Amino acid sequence: MKKRNLLHTVALALAIAGSSAFSAKALTYNSDDLLLGFYATGGTGSSNSLVVNLGQASTYRDFSGTSFDLSLGNIGQDLIDTYGANWATRADLTWGVFGTTYTTAVGSDPTNTLYASRPQAIVGTQAQVYNRGSAATQSGPASRISTLGSLYASGQTSATTNSSVATVQPSSLDNDYAQYQANGGSTSFGYFNGALGNFADGTSGTQLDLFRMQTGSSSLQGTYEGTFSINNSGTVTFSSSVTPVPEPSTYGIAMALAAAVFIVIRRRNCAHAA
Repeated sequence: MKKRNLLHTVALALAIAGSSAFSAKALTYNSDDLLLGFYATGGTGSSNSLVVNLGQASTYRDFSGTSFDLSLGNIGQDLIDTYGANWATRADLTWGVFGTTYTTAVGSDPTNTLYASRPQAIVGTQAQVYNRGSAATQSGPASRISTLGSLYASGQTSATTNSSVATVQPSSLDNDYAQYQANGGSTSFGYFNGALGNFADGTSGTQLDLFRMQTGSSSLQGTYEGTFSINNSGTVTFSSSVTPVPEPSTYGIAMALAAAVFIVIRRRNCAHAA
């Protein structure tokens, strides 16, 4: 009798432990969550994408501080395991951030709101802002991002051993992250052009600006929400500000002033020489 009770207790303990281990690996996705994706166009890891849930867009949209490090577990080890120890210097490894409300409005984000990254051409200078689109126009990419989110939480893949919010998606899965990065990642979700950064210049040479596009006229621009950076250890940092891109008219004024100053200095030099 005592032996039977002991066996029952052991079996129950194993069942609970197994259940806990399984639940720890489960992944969740909600409307307006931002997803960070890594995708290699060739070489080691090109058959797998690493997808990380960054949580609700409002965390970044409404952030009033200067910067903070994201708590994502050890995705640095996930990057090594998936793309090799040299992941941080690979020109063929890309990263990007995307999100949407699609059919479920969240807070101040109505349906079909889009979030997308764009890498800074010059680190420290804001990337070009995306224009907004009508509800009909933005529903296409919104649907695709939402489908990726559903796959993320579907149970076909589970959290990695290093992070409770990261998963590796093999290219054999329908609607995996890589399938939405057409032409080597130059077009994302059939809508965003140039949304992905890469590590050709190392982690210090790539930063992603995050833009929010509520539905509206295509003549209206989205809004800049902040900037993501990553270091060689895989720590992702979000900053709330960056140097804005000067308007074309600003460039013209600056060039005109520079030319005027040059002319004045040259005339003075000529006068002194005479």
